[in-house]
Amino acid sequence: MGCFRCADVLSCFKRKDWIFSLAVGTKQSLTDLTLSTNNLTGSIPASIGNLTNLTTLYLFENSLSGSIPQELGLLRSLTDLALYKNNLSGSIPASIGNLTNLTVLYLYENFLSGSIPQELDNLRYLRFLDISSNKLTGHLSPYMCVHGSLIRLVVANNNLTGRIPNSLRNCSELLRVRFDQNQLTGHLSEVFEAFPKLDYLDLSHNNFYGDLWHKWDQFPNLTSLKISNNDLSRNIPPGIGRATQLRLLDLSSNHLVGAVPKNLGKLVFLFNLNLSNNKLSRDIPPEIGSLSSLQHLDLSGNNLSGPIQKKLGDCVNLLNLKLSRNLLRESIPFELGKLQSLENLDLGNNLLTGEIPSGIGSLKRLEILNLSHNFLSGSIPSSFNGMSSLTSVDISYNHLEGPLPNTKAFEDASFQAYRNNDRLCGNKTSLMPCSLKQNNGDKGRNHKKIVLLVVVPFLGILFLIVAMTFLIHRNKMRDNEIEPNRASGYGTVYRADLPSGQVVAVKKYPPSQDGELANLVSFMSEIHALTKIRHRHIIRLSGYCSHPRHSFLVYEFLEGGSLDKKLSCEEEALSLDWDKRINVVKGLADALSYMHHGCSPPVIHRDISSKNVLLNLEDVAYLSDFGTARLLNLQSSNWTSFAGTLGYAATGTCTIHLSYQYSVVCFYVEYANS
Repeated sequence: MGCFRCADVLSCFKRKDWIFSLAVGTKQSLTDLTLSTNNLTGSIPASIGNLTNLTTLYLFENSLSGSIPQELGLLRSLTDLALYKNNLSGSIPASIGNLTNLTVLYLYENFLSGSIPQELDNLRYLRFLDISSNKLTGHLSPYMCVHGSLIRLVVANNNLTGRIPNSLRNCSELLRVRFDQNQLTGHLSEVFEAFPKLDYLDLSHNNFYGDLWHKWDQFPNLTSLKISNNDLSRNIPPGIGRATQLRLLDLSSNHLVGAVPKNLGKLVFLFNLNLSNNKLSRDIPPEIGSLSSLQHLDLSGNNLSGPIQKKLGDCVNLLNLKLSRNLLRESIPFELGKLQSLENLDLGNNLLTGEIPSGIGSLKRLEILNLSHNFLSGSIPSSFNGMSSLTSVDISYNHLEGPLPNTKAFEDASFQAYRNNDRLCGNKTSLMPCSLKQNNGDKGRNHKKIVLLVVVPFLGILFLIVAMTFLIHRNKMRDNEIEPNRASGYGTVYRADLPSGQVVAVKKYPPSQDGELANLVSFMSEIHALTKIRHRHIIRLSGYCSHPRHSFLVYEFLEGGSLDKKLSCEEEALSLDWDKRINVVKGLADALSYMHHGCSPPVIHRDISSKNVLLNLEDVAYLSDFGTARLLNLQSSNWTSFAGTLGYAATGTCTIHLSYQYSVVCFYVEYANS
């Protein structure tokens, strides 16, 4: 008996395939053949079947190609077979099922195809099976692990289909299981019951459905659980807190509902928690703050509401904190400034208000910061000027003002990273220089601003009814507290600054002599139209207050004013170059197409003029003033009386007929001098 290793032959790694054939042909009494990690090429010779005394065959991490020879089935004494990380192709030979003494079979990271031969079920002593990262297809054998000896079972990264066999329940000794990156299906709780020794389980990227197990006390040693990208539904059971050894928990990209369990706070060893892209709701439990070992927390892409918990500041080892695409409100807690190890902070696409805490600027390791699509206000803290580690930043779609920080991240940021804010300044595209803003920003202004005390966000609509009605009845709103911004067809529009820093436009409808609301039809038309439609080129209704004497509509505030005003000023008209004018027309055409064909019922504006086209700071057009709008019946002719703005008089009656088959919209308009 003897063994043959690469060191037995001088310069073996340079002689490649022929030295391999030489070794196989001359060492008839070998028991241990190890030629791993030697850049061997060519195929495994069929003559390897002559080495009937072999117990160990290690050929892993070479460049071997071709198929696995059937003759391997002649090596009845073999206990360890490792051919992983080569370029082997073809199918797994059924003759491997003859190796009844085999305990280790590693074939991973090759190009093997076809189905897994059922003859592998004959390997009653097999303890370690890894055939991952190949191109295997078909179903798993219904007798897999029927002998109950498997400790490691890895079939990940293939194209396997069907269900996990019930025979897996026999494998009570399993430590590590990976079925991820396949197309397997089935109800989880029907297969995975009691695995008291299981340490690692990955079922990600499959089609498993149903709910999670409830008997978490039967997984006392589980440290890693990954079931992302499946079709799991229902709640996360609170009993998950009994799997006290968990270090990694990834249930992302499923259909889980309900609350984030408070009992997750009992997983004191947890360093990675990912529940993103589900349908979880309610508040983030403060118990998460007790996870002092946590390094990665991702709750993004859910329906979580309430504030960002201050207790998250106690997770001092956090590297990544992702809470984006939720319904989180109130201000960013200053306690997040305690997370001195943080590298990635993503709070974008929420309903956050208030100012950016200065402590965020003290995070010396922060590389990625996303605060976009919120309602943040005020200036960016001066502490941001010292953030040398920051490489990527996005503060777009907020109500921020003042200068951009003097750091490389902000200097290199694209326009998309800071667009759609109130009064930011700096040496960047579409921003006013800060010196000019300071000198001229308040020139000619001498006015007081209306203050609305209560704003309640609900699915993007800011309902101001209670607050506005309360102020009206208590006589807290007086005419000298507001300054008209512009006149509308049926009311006067004012600029209003909220305590949060958000700026809105408020259209006030005047009462008639008898104290009732004048132009009730116009008031209701705007509400009915703008609550039915949502489009990027249509003004957004934020809320309204209906009262007999004082009625208001509240919109997003657009700083650029009306197209009519811009065109009537020679200096501003010159800034509206040809490309910008084309974009205005395209935007309005897109909005009209949506109103007529993209929403049900269709909406007809009936009063489109340059006075009713508003612009933001980037000269993006928004259609406004829906007081004359009508919602149409799809299955009948719709007649409307005259409607229009002074200077845009219709010369005839327009008949509009819409049906599922066709639509005709006609306009008879002449431009009068006015």
